[in-house]
This record gives sequence, C-alpha cells and structure tokens, in this order.
Amino acid sequence: SPSGNPMQPVKRYVVHHVVGVVGGDDFETYARLRRDRGPGPTNAALDLSLVPQPDGRFRESRQTGVWDRRSEAERFAATMNEAMPRARWRVVELEGIPVGELLRPDRLRADFELPDRPKILDIMSTLHIDSTGDDPLRVWVILDDDTKEDERPRAATKSIERAIREALTAEDIALFPYVRYRTKSEYDEESQRAS
Repeated sequence: SPSGNPMQPVKRYVVHHVVGVVGGDDFETYARLRRDRGPGPTNAALDLSLVPQPDGRFRESRQTGVWDRRSEAERFAATMNEAMPRARWRVVELEGIPVGELLRPDRLRADFELPDRPKILDIMSTLHIDSTGDDPLRVWVILDDDTKEDERPRAATKSIERAIREALTAEDIALFPYVRYRTKSEYDEESQRAS
C-alpha cells in the first residue's frame, strides 16, 4: 500500500452446512434467516478474496454471507442449528486479501491518481485461469449510466488501469489485471445473462 505496509490477509467467517439432511423447506428457511439475520447488506453479495499459496500464486475464494466477527457468525450458526435440527452448521474461517476492499473506488481515489470523469461507481473482479495456466485478474470498472462515449478517452482509461495495477503491486499481488469498462446497466444486463 502507499503507506509501505502491504494489506495482510484478513480473517473472516462463513457459516457452512457440514452434515445432515437439508431439504426443500430448509432452503427457504436458510434464505429467510440469511436475509433477516445474515451479515448485513454490505457483505450480502458475493465476496472475492485472494488466498496466497506456498508457490506465490493465489487461489480465488468466493463466498456469500461473510462475517467480519466470529461471534456474529457463531450466533448465526446456532440459529441455523436450532431452525434445522436434522442438519449441522458450523463456522469456517477464511483468510485472504479481499479484492473488493483493495480496489474500492474511494480507496483508489485517495491513494492514486484517478480522473474525475468517467464517474466510477464500483470495481468488480474475478480471478481467471487462462489457456497458458496464468491467473490474470479480470476487472470490470462500473461506470455511471450517464457516461458518454467521449468521457472514455484512452488517457482517462489508462490512468484508471495504472491505478489498479499500482494498487495490486503495492500489495505484492503479482496478477495482471485485464480491465473492462461497463456502465451499471450494461454490467447488470451481462451478469443477468450469465446467471
């Protein structure tokens, strides 16, 4: 990081079903309890973390429902075990570098030089193993729907891509980011088609 202290892997927690019967009604119960007592709107979406491996590469960890505090995850596991007595749920510890945190637009703006336009709403990423076995990071820069084509000049996109590369390099993450640009509605439409 610009302060000279790389972002360390952080411990976070998920609740997993480990044994027992989970049937049709159980899925509805799980969804309701996650919505009502889950980790909250900030962590409700898919969470991507990079887990450092002994060979220096990274493994992607994707989870939904990630808690920052073990005690809150334990409470949710107890709720699940009470609601579904035929199944057993437990807390699993995750340790990784949360990419969403690292590439947050406000963090990039504070630490690196970003243009005022186009207006960046969010930055999404996923690890992708390509045909050579390399693991580049695919990055989608989500722009405001009002972004005009002339607000995407190469000079502006180059500075955004440079900030993303510098943020990764500052954390000793040796992944090459392949950056794509989409407006919010374009990204939502592509995501919907892919699911």
